[in-house]
Amino acid sequence: MFTTELCRQHAIDHHGEPPVFAFLDIKSAYDTVDRAIIWRALETYVSPALLGVLQCLFDKVSVVEQSLIITDIE
Repeated sequence: MFTTELCRQHAIDHHGEPPVFAFLDIKSAYDTVDRAIIWRALETYVSPALLGVLQCLFDKVSVVEQSLIITDIE
């Protein structure tokens, strides 16, 4: 979560307020959710720009899982 704290501090320093973070666990349901239904439902509640961003995040993507291990070497 160190990166999250850096992002938070950057937003406060440059914009005067903390950001809003959303963490999505899409791995569990990635292939089981009909996103067309979700997009139709969201059209009523969010701007077209935000809907487009969400669609870009979830449609026509592939998921790659990586592990990053950081150790201190003295």
